Amino acid sequence: MRKLYWYATLVVLAHSVVTFWHLELLGRLGSALRPEQVLLFASLANLIPVLAVILLWAHFPKVGGCLLLFLAVPLTIGGYSHFLSAGSDNILRMAPGELTLAFRVSAVLLFVLELLSCWVAVQILRDSSLSVASSYRHVR
Repeated sequence: MRKLYWYATLVVLAHSVVTFWHLELLGRLGSALRPEQVLLFASLANLIPVLAVILLWAHFPKVGGCLLLFLAVPLTIGGYSHFLSAGSDNILRMAPGELTLAFRVSAVLLFVLELLSCWVAVQILRDSSLSVASSYRHVR
């Protein structure tokens, strides 16, 4: 289980950095996000995943795992917005520009990190359920 906690920690830390970078790029691209809002939105976006990691290390794997699954929300929204929609945020349809490549890289990295976090969360929840079931059998 500890190995999964380390994976979760690394994914959440990487996600925090990439989220800040991605939002910084959004602010510089002139979207609805203003540059002075980047830190606030990055902090809010990472509040639940950081809390999830804290709860994992505090021996609350089910709650931490459930909160880590929160990253399925931005995975879904970002996946649609950056890969499927016809909007200006679609990385496949973006107009060429100075920041286009960086934005594409950040969007792909976020997608991968959020997918990994969901996988780690499912593994943590599965392992914690198995350990509870195993201890229950030994009690009976």
